[in-house]
Amino acid sequence: MCGLCGVYRRMPHWSDALDGSASRRERLRKVDFINQFAGTVGVKVRDFCGSSFSVANRKGKSTITYSVEDFWAQVDALSERPLDPLDERLIAILVANNEH
Repeated sequence: MCGLCGVYRRMPHWSDALDGSASRRERLRKVDFINQFAGTVGVKVRDFCGSSFSVANRKGKSTITYSVEDFWAQVDALSERPLDPLDERLIAILVANNEH
């Protein structure tokens, strides 16, 4: 699929607003939260045209994904090491970053 066609492909995910009314700010907040995980394994996720996500590693390899479930597989594929959501260091980072 060409990049332009990929921009218009939209696969709703349960975490997206059902009526498509999710604000740009909400989407970027979601990406920021995801990057707290992905950044620990050398991967960066970015919003791509409001309809998909760009996933890239520090070596410059990147891909476009279309939903939350798709990009977790890409984060694992592009990461420096496996992402363990139960890693105590990762949990400590998340707690420290989200304390209010």
